[in-house]
Amino acid sequence: MMTFYIYNYEDEDNDDFLPKSAMKISDFLSNPPSWKPRLDKVILVFDNLPFILNEDFNSFGLLNHILPQLEELIVRLTDGKFGLLRTCTQSEALFFIFKPKLDTILFSSLGVLPLPFNTYFPLKNSPNYFKDIDQQKELYEFIKANNLGNWKETLIGHISEIEDIEYKAKDLIKSINEQIKLSNQLMDFLKLN
Repeated sequence: MMTFYIYNYEDEDNDDFLPKSAMKISDFLSNPPSWKPRLDKVILVFDNLPFILNEDFNSFGLLNHILPQLEELIVRLTDGKFGLLRTCTQSEALFFIFKPKLDTILFSSLGVLPLPFNTYFPLKNSPNYFKDIDQQKELYEFIKANNLGNWKETLIGHISEIEDIEYKAKDLIKSINEQIKLSNQLMDFLKLN
């Protein structure tokens, strides 16, 4: 469904997707290599997307900024509400939307949101601090007011083709929970080593 990949710092200059050293977090934890992974440039791969689409929005960014988004995404999806996920890189943030529909979840790219929303995180405790602004509330209200909008004209490459990719709800939620658990284990492992 959804899988994080991490890789060696020394392997980032090649043009391969995935980099040659890329490993699933579970593989890294079961047989740690000699190198330490880049947690500021993790790769997030969605199984129902061709690699060319996954490549266009990766690296996804800082793991410690992605994890809380996934945790809040689970809560919203479990409550039957749409959820947002944004990239966490130094370049312009891309936003994705997950919309529950019966026993499925539809995954789509939204695009680059207009200012100031493209600087917000869909989190109660955002890593981007703006005094007196509830970024999560503002962001969700903006998306809802714009009819779960579409800013695909802001996208380059093939990302605009990510439209209503269907996942079984229970399988996607299980997959997200697994990646959260593995990512937390990885961060604990790296603190000790």
